[in-house]
Amino acid sequence: MTEPTPTTSADPIPAPPLRTVRRVERRRDERGVVLVWLALCLVVMLMFAGFMVDLGAWYQQSQDIQRTADAAALAGATYLPDNPSPSQAGGNIPTNCGTTVAAIEAATPTNAYCAALKSVYKNGYTNATVLANVDGTNNRQLDVSVQQAGIAQYFTSFFMGPLTFTRYSHAQFSQPIDLGSPQNYFGTGTLEGYSGFRGAGNSTNFWAAIAGYCEAKEGGDEYASGYDGNVANSTTGTYTSASNCDPTSDNRISNPGASCSASASPPQNCEFDPLGYEYTIAVPSSATSNGHLWIFNAAYDPCLSPPIYDNTGKLIQPPPNPALPPLIDTDSNLALNYPCGSGGPPNNYTKIRTYYTLSGPGGYIATYRASQTPTTGGGYPGWTELTAQNGFSTLKPGNTYFLNVATITVTNNGNTLASSPTTSDGSRSWGIHNYGLMVTTLGSTPSSSLNDGSTYSCIGANCPSIYANTSTAEAATIVSPVCSGSCSGSAATAYLANVPAAAVGKTVTLKVWDPGDYAQYMQVIQPDGTPLPSFSYNVFGADPSSAASYGGTIPSPNNSTDPGGTVSSCTDPLTGSAMVDPTTGTTVSTPCLPVDGCIQNPTSTAPPVYACNTGNIGTNAWGAPHNRFGMAPYNDALVQISFVATQTGWYGLKEVTNQAQVHDTITVNLVIDGLPPHLTP
Repeated sequence: MTEPTPTTSADPIPAPPLRTVRRVERRRDERGVVLVWLALCLVVMLMFAGFMVDLGAWYQQSQDIQRTADAAALAGATYLPDNPSPSQAGGNIPTNCGTTVAAIEAATPTNAYCAALKSVYKNGYTNATVLANVDGTNNRQLDVSVQQAGIAQYFTSFFMGPLTFTRYSHAQFSQPIDLGSPQNYFGTGTLEGYSGFRGAGNSTNFWAAIAGYCEAKEGGDEYASGYDGNVANSTTGTYTSASNCDPTSDNRISNPGASCSASASPPQNCEFDPLGYEYTIAVPSSATSNGHLWIFNAAYDPCLSPPIYDNTGKLIQPPPNPALPPLIDTDSNLALNYPCGSGGPPNNYTKIRTYYTLSGPGGYIATYRASQTPTTGGGYPGWTELTAQNGFSTLKPGNTYFLNVATITVTNNGNTLASSPTTSDGSRSWGIHNYGLMVTTLGSTPSSSLNDGSTYSCIGANCPSIYANTSTAEAATIVSPVCSGSCSGSAATAYLANVPAAAVGKTVTLKVWDPGDYAQYMQVIQPDGTPLPSFSYNVFGADPSSAASYGGTIPSPNNSTDPGGTVSSCTDPLTGSAMVDPTTGTTVSTPCLPVDGCIQNPTSTAPPVYACNTGNIGTNAWGAPHNRFGMAPYNDALVQISFVATQTGWYGLKEVTNQAQVHDTITVNLVIDGLPPHLTP
């Protein structure tokens, strides 16, 4: 057996297999790939990091622009609804607020736009584009947009163009206060079965009201009347030969900024709003079916009587030849010779066209113009379903609708209502149209016997509601049921306004235009049913907030030099003794504002309320020039009643007369001081 040959340390070591060498060589070929991938990853990471830096900066600046827009909306909303934009040509442009940024920042704003612009500039966005406009459905809300170009970019500028951010904000100076009704009906007057203030009685004690274009403002409608005065004969108080009743030549309608003169002949009403009044209709989502909107006495008719009932609630036979008083609508041309007999009304009777325009969640729906044909031989008005007219439809649950009532033709322009007057809108429009509104989920028609109000009255969370609000004020004719038989007076209390809880402890200012026709005194009733324990008042010839429309100075009251004051009692100015309630024969122990009486002449220095001098009636001393109803001290005047609210809920307005019926057309609105502006969605 051959022995193996031994090896020594000097013998060479065998080389490893060739495949091992090749493997090592392959690794050497891939050296550096990691660096390439790392470099690529670093680029991506740097891009992402740069984007994140820019994104964070964008978010921060976006939030800053949003806060700037919010501050601008809050600053501007405090000027609404009276001063929304500059009066100069062009309106909302920066140069109307100041010639330079420094001038705008230093100036004291006089309108919502300039206040919003100043706030944006003060926050450092002096190159921003700022828009500030009154909301289309709420004139106490300001809609602001702030657009800032050239947003800062860091890394992203290499692959993205310049950025522009726009942020929006909406602010409201104070929420509109509901006026007139917490119910599913509004201004149903003396109709039976519609309970009134605090659920009392069988009627609401007021009609919704609107004046014709040529009616005098002193007739009681502060806003729909085109004129303040406007009679052809100041001695007889008639309109017969008045020649200025053509709204197509009234520049104020097509150009709200047109000049207005209270000293013209006849004097113009510088608070005139051709769009009239707006009502809000809410149909809750829990309503059992779609809502139907009804109008009582939809058309002006100078020959119809207000519903009159006997002591059992049965409608009595209407007078065959109705005469003033009472008629449901007011024909203010005192030269007319009523009654309306079988031949209809006398020649040159008053005509008023009334336009009902409904808008909903999708905007404009339709407009209905009520017929003007008077009823021969008289009678009572009836109900008209607006939602059954051409172009209209029933109201869907879960939605809010808006009803505009005007006596000038209304047109729709991109879901914005506008006035487009015709000559017929003004022709012989000397009067007040009184009407009622109701929204119900019942599909039946109200009875012509006018005694089924309780059937349609709805109370509860499932019920629709209809009300006016402080955005457009409320014109109303306060009425009490006609006293039949033996009575020494009459009284009416109507829903006034729903004062929110946030107003408790704050000053409430109630504005009442032209109180006192066929009324002796009035009181503000608190939600618990008691009159205000005290209040102060002032008297003006127009709403002080409308001074700009009058060229800076409002007119003085025609009939009164009453300086106002604080009231804590109820004193009859004609006797100097405590007022006696004619409906009960008892002394009135709670504060009231007397609204009855006459003045001797417009320039008298005697006490503002004076015993009636019947020798003045029918003469030029009977009220100021162009006045027809000069018997009341606050005729053609605004009485502002101020008090500190101690209760929340619905307040009422009570009028008392020593005659058979209260019948007083007034315009009411309400302002609550100290309610802060707040952002809205």
